Amino acid sequence: MYRFAKGMSIVLFAFAIVVFTGCGESGNGSGTQPPAGNPNPPASPVFPIGNAVEISSAAQLDEIRNNLAGDYRLIADISLEAYGDWEPIGSETTPFTGTFDGGDYKITGMKIRKTTGSSSLFDVGAMQNTVDLAGFFGYVHGAVITSLALEDIDIVGGDYTGGIAGFASDSVIRNCSSAGHISATTSPASSAGGIAGGARNSTIENCSSTADIVSNDLAGGIAGTATNSTIRNCFSSGGINAEWEAGGIVGNAANCLIRDCHSAGNINARREAGGIAGNVTDCIIMDCHSTGYIHGPVAGGIAGSACRNSEIRDCYSTGNRTGVNVHERHNGHNAHNNQHNNNQHNHH
Repeated sequence: MYRFAKGMSIVLFAFAIVVFTGCGESGNGSGTQPPAGNPNPPASPVFPIGNAVEISSAAQLDEIRNNLAGDYRLIADISLEAYGDWEPIGSETTPFTGTFDGGDYKITGMKIRKTTGSSSLFDVGAMQNTVDLAGFFGYVHGAVITSLALEDIDIVGGDYTGGIAGFASDSVIRNCSSAGHISATTSPASSAGGIAGGARNSTIENCSSTADIVSNDLAGGIAGTATNSTIRNCFSSGGINAEWEAGGIVGNAANCLIRDCHSAGNINARREAGGIAGNVTDCIIMDCHSTGYIHGPVAGGIAGSACRNSEIRDCYSTGNRTGVNVHERHNGHNAHNNQHNNNQHNHH
């Protein structure tokens, strides 16, 4: 049972399986969708040992860009506070393709200022435009990044902005975290995430972010946008604000698996807001929950909008939701479902 309401909805709900076969208008503010790709994300590879370059200083970090296919391992905490603006490692034409093991050490005080951006989110696969990428890594492809913690970061970027990577393609990001402020506001169509601004054919797992995130378009606690990817066992608790779609884990996702994730931060969007995802198409969300406040014209405890063959399984939300179309179940938009109700549903 559900209804649309104006004002505030305070509910605890749970459900078994919900299947969606259609949706209204979806996408992001630029009207473009994430690029198509391999629907099977890469398997979690074994990290190389014994031959990685050991890094213990900011100067050594900066030298990574001179060998983008190398294997690296942190052996000490590193501060970038006195380093000035950090230049992200790797671009769309020369990506980082190696491995980076943070060794559970921290990089603190990273500051990035990108003042340009393209006019729309481009097709990453086609490389049609020069894209503004901001993060510790700019663009990674076929890379493995593990056990890296970023603290007290301050990033202002454009098209794709994330803590660990601006954009991740065919890569694995595991056991990483970010804390600080991430803003993608220099481009009218931008995507920002606590771990990655965008992901394609990638796996993000066992990651967390407490960063506050702001975007002119899409924003997610872990990834701004994701395509053909898996996001698993991730957590976010920072405030998330977007001009278009915002989610506690991902702003906009297509052909993705999102499971065992939790968001606790306040989420605000000017279009679709969800405790886990702002908008999903052909996705599976399972064993996830949200506990933060959610606000948007279309607001849902789990997904603001779930399109086409998306499924939401064994998820729940306990947060307050406000907006014009506030759904008293998991999603705020499009209502073809076979929801299983129990005695916990629709408590006000």
